[in-house]
Amino acid sequence: MQYIKFIGCLLVVLLTNSSFHFNNLPKESALNTENPFFELTQLKTDDLDCSADAYWKLVSKGKESIPALMEGLTDTTPTTIYHPCKEARLTVGDLCYLALEEIADFPAYAVTHIQFCTVEIREDGTTCPSYYDYIFENGNKADYQKKAKEFYEKATYRFENYSKSELTDCRKTHGITGKYKLKKY
Repeated sequence: MQYIKFIGCLLVVLLTNSSFHFNNLPKESALNTENPFFELTQLKTDDLDCSADAYWKLVSKGKESIPALMEGLTDTTPTTIYHPCKEARLTVGDLCYLALEEIADFPAYAVTHIQFCTVEIREDGTTCPSYYDYIFENGNKADYQKKAKEFYEKATYRFENYSKSELTDCRKTHGITGKYKLKKY
């Protein structure tokens, strides 16, 4: 009888562990096709140009996208998008950060309370602010997410239309007419 109980317990443990393994993906994982960020992993481009439709679609929803983008900040699923400041492919969380920045002001110091003072100018002219080192580091994503949520809850924004010079082809194509500017925090 003890032998049967042992086999039964072992079977329960094995089944529990295997189902735990398959169900242990984070809720915001882009591997879940029900997730709003799944399309970000399927982009047919390696740049955030106008053909990165899924990205621009999120940005075009404006303030409506902010809660979902906040949740996506910790998603480390790789995408096809390359960023010269990271010198690697961006994650879904990185794209969520960049989309948030397209929609509204999230000043690095005001959000993180970390002073980022330097900008690296690469030989090709690319400017890489030092806060990208913090943002693009997967180990900092949960910390940034927490701080960004706290900041957003306290901040006051006003919508400002872009000037003609700020209306890029991508913004025009996707109906993005302005950005939420920080009024106070």
